[in-house]
Amino acid sequence: MSGAASRRKGCAGECEARKLLAERDYAIIETSRGRCVEDIIAEKDGKRFAVEVKNTASLAIAAVRKQAKEQARKRGCAWLLMWRIEGYPRTFYVEGTDIAPCIWRGVSS
Repeated sequence: MSGAASRRKGCAGECEARKLLAERDYAIIETSRGRCVEDIIAEKDGKRFAVEVKNTASLAIAAVRKQAKEQARKRGCAWLLMWRIEGYPRTFYVEGTDIAPCIWRGVSS
């Protein structure tokens, strides 16, 4: 996949993730726009989360979990990992600080 196509795919995944977070009452504080940091900073109930979003067919979960935790530590935030499940629109595997691994599905388009 070319660099531009990869960026479009990543952006699409982040857009879906932002909608899903908003549906769950997270406020989106900041997005990275391609910087080498977490993809989204979100807040819920006064707690900030550094959100790492992945839109790939397969995932090295241990490495990505480590990445998400390290980025969150640098920001002084809780961490949240969202991995889009291929073939299921607006469906993500999610885990993070105080969030056990689970599946989130979007309710609106």
